[in-house]
Amino acid sequence: MTETANGQITKAFTELSSTVVIAHATEEAVASPDEPFPADARTRVSRISGVTTVAEWRRILPRTISALPPGSRDAPSSDSSILAVSPEYWDYVGGQLGEGRFFDEALSEYPVAVVGRELARSMSLAPVETSPTIYINRVPVTVIGIAADTRGDSALLSSIAIPHEFAIQSFASDVTAAALGVNTRVGASTVVSEQLALAINPQHPDRVRVVPPPKPSLARNQVAVSVQTLLFSLACITLLVGAVGITNSALIGVLSRAPEIGLRRALGAMPRHIALQFVLESAIRGLLGGAIGTAVGVLTVVVIAAMQQWTPVLHPLTLVLAPIAGLGIGCLAGAYPAWKAARLDPLAAFRTL
Repeated sequence: MTETANGQITKAFTELSSTVVIAHATEEAVASPDEPFPADARTRVSRISGVTTVAEWRRILPRTISALPPGSRDAPSSDSSILAVSPEYWDYVGGQLGEGRFFDEALSEYPVAVVGRELARSMSLAPVETSPTIYINRVPVTVIGIAADTRGDSALLSSIAIPHEFAIQSFASDVTAAALGVNTRVGASTVVSEQLALAINPQHPDRVRVVPPPKPSLARNQVAVSVQTLLFSLACITLLVGAVGITNSALIGVLSRAPEIGLRRALGAMPRHIALQFVLESAIRGLLGGAIGTAVGVLTVVVIAAMQQWTPVLHPLTLVLAPIAGLGIGCLAGAYPAWKAARLDPLAAFRTL
């Protein structure tokens, strides 16, 4: 059961491992007169095996943001940010709409925007059906959607997202950061992160800083060790209870078979012969108990794994070691009753007839 539980824990951590890799443009790349990333960077990255989604975004420092209606045209807002995103960004963050729609490739050069739910509430933004207008550095932008939630980065909920191409035309001088995010298949993030910088900028890979996903192996190992320790402790307690049961059974046997012991001693049996008899009987009980317990345990593991849709993990040596362990426990448990039987006085034993 311990092996099966550990296998399930490993599988769960693998499924939960991050599949997101982010590549940031360095300060040198952002300050460069050229674009932070080459124009065909997303195309090259999408060709890497294991990549499912590639999105690019840039952070723009707004001097003023206001809404019309109802805000005044030049009212500044210091706690909001502008994200210039590619159309793939919605899939990358798992964006969910509250109102309206997300912009796509067809609107990539138009002055439209999607506002995060929290920012729209703080700006008292009018419903999307009325086509409210936001002014970013005095540039009018029409709001076409409200982002209600995301599966990944929540920065969108307090930001204004505008098309990437439109931002390059209107706010190129206000870009403060650029990044490229990649969603990968499970297990491919490490390999993708190793190739990402060169795929984004083959001429200057040093201008790309890749942030690989954190490895969950440490937490996974700690949980696996904890579960293994817990189950091993339960197994030890079960063995102890079994040993106590064999000892009690053997002690009862010594008391009930005292006349038999006295008769054997009278016929010439030595104390060691009596002791060996009870040790062997206890060992056989332990061996049979171990074999039956192994069979029941294997059946239980298979049934539980089938019910939980787990993969049963059974070590072949378990089928051999468990009966042997039962044999050893039986020998140890029968030692004290055997000692008691060997020390039984033959005359006292006959008086019990």
